[in-house]
Amino acid sequence: MAFAISAAALVEVAAWANVHTWLRWGFAVLVDAAALLLIGLALKSRSEGYLGRARFCWTGVAFLTLTSSVLNAAHAADGDAHGWRLWAGVGMAALPPILVWLSVHVLSWVHAATPDEQAARQAAAEKAAEEGRARQERAAEREARHAAKLARITAEAEAHAQIEAAERQAHLEGRVAAAQAKAHKAVHDTEVTAPTESPAPQPSAAAPAPAASSTPAGAPTAPAIDSADRDAEVLRLVARGLSDSAIAKRPGMPSRATVGRIRQRAEASQGETAPVGDAQIDLALVSA
Repeated sequence: MAFAISAAALVEVAAWANVHTWLRWGFAVLVDAAALLLIGLALKSRSEGYLGRARFCWTGVAFLTLTSSVLNAAHAADGDAHGWRLWAGVGMAALPPILVWLSVHVLSWVHAATPDEQAARQAAAEKAAEEGRARQERAAEREARHAAKLARITAEAEAHAQIEAAERQAHLEGRVAAAQAKAHKAVHDTEVTAPTESPAPQPSAAAPAPAASSTPAGAPTAPAIDSADRDAEVLRLVARGLSDSAIAKRPGMPSRATVGRIRQRAEASQGETAPVGDAQIDLALVSA
């Protein structure tokens, strides 16, 4: 649009130079084409780093811009306006070439950077990328430390739980062994302190015939049980909650009085070393 406005004015100004009518448009094309050519050369020279060549081209562009602006203003002054309208028209006619020159010059700073500017931009981009990679590495390192700390805490918790389980198991096994030792001690004490019955004196007279056995013929007799095993069996039945009479009625068990003495001695022996609650637990462990 700015070139079209300037071209119209330049064609009218060409008539002042007595240029032939069908050649007047060539004057406008010559000025505008030369300006465009110099602008392209200036941008290329700037991007390649030839700043001297770029300055020369910009100088030519400035000269053609000034020429076009002055001729536009002169064409506007040749009009019929007077006073302030004349000056307003002159300023408006001179403005388009100047605006084109300023716009192109500013765009060259953005899109036609010099090699130094390109290197500075590349260095800034590489620095930003390096900072981004450093931030990512720091974040990854923090995550790794956090994961290692979490794994260490988990391993310590598992090891602590295993140690506690082993301690509980060892404590339980110790309680079982202690209960068994107390049971064997009680049986041994019962055997040592049990009173022995002296045999009844035999009369001088002929002994009467032995009474018939109350056990029917052919009935099975209970097998003989060792006293230690018998007392241990009595203690197990006591731990199960059987009464003395119920225990005495079982095959191979002693009389009710003997069962009572075994119970009393076991409770007395356990009462000397453990409270009632522990004694009940030990009896339960023995019965198991």
